Amino acid sequence: MGIKRDAADAAFSDCVRERADWKCENDLCGKQFSESDRGSLQCAHIYGRRAKSIRQDPLNAFALCYKCHQSFSENPLDFELFVKRKLGEGALNILNEKRQGLIKYNKLFIKDCAAHYREQFKKMREKRKQGATGYLDFEGFL
Repeated sequence: MGIKRDAADAAFSDCVRERADWKCENDLCGKQFSESDRGSLQCAHIYGRRAKSIRQDPLNAFALCYKCHQSFSENPLDFELFVKRKLGEGALNILNEKRQGLIKYNKLFIKDCAAHYREQFKKMREKRKQGATGYLDFEGFL
């Protein structure tokens, strides 16, 4: 049985992949994907599902190809080094502080969160149409 993703997870994942311009964020890989390869480029979280307060926080996720995601899952110290190199200590400290927060993760939250990230995705796609390339930031829901 696979992991059940809700609408907020799906919309957030699309934003993470679009932010990375559909490219694996592991600098040692950097494989480029098309949007139709959506399953091959995954949304990899630093902190897992139990950290509800940061589940859909832009600092908590990277776009990684299946191979890199699996490798980091099997080698957590390598993932830790990757995260520190990509985010830096300051952003990681902010993420850890946010992780202590509590949210009411219910149907209304999921609906509002999903709507927010669908709108963010739409804005990023519009920037791409206007010629933007590479990494694009997007606004977190909380």
